[in-house]
Amino acid sequence: IGVTAAAVSSWECGNNTPDVDTLFMICKALHVGFYDMCGISADNSPLTDDENNLLNTYKILNDAGRQKLLERAVELRDLGYVKGDVEKMA
Repeated sequence: IGVTAAAVSSWECGNNTPDVDTLFMICKALHVGFYDMCGISADNSPLTDDENNLLNTYKILNDAGRQKLLERAVELRDLGYVKGDVEKMA
């Protein structure tokens, strides 16, 4: 897409970010949607009350609490508590 290796390295290191036009070129080259590339839900549905409560809980926790909450979420996902799966026993 005409980008230098130094520019890509700068993005990878978090020192810089590509502009919107470059993001669209990357998406096209990789056959990936813009929303997917940016981690945005393509359906733009509003958050449920439970989702808002979870986010608000996360925001009031200290750094250690936030890390623990994320760890527990990953554990639940890895144990198979995902949408569409058969309900698990705790």
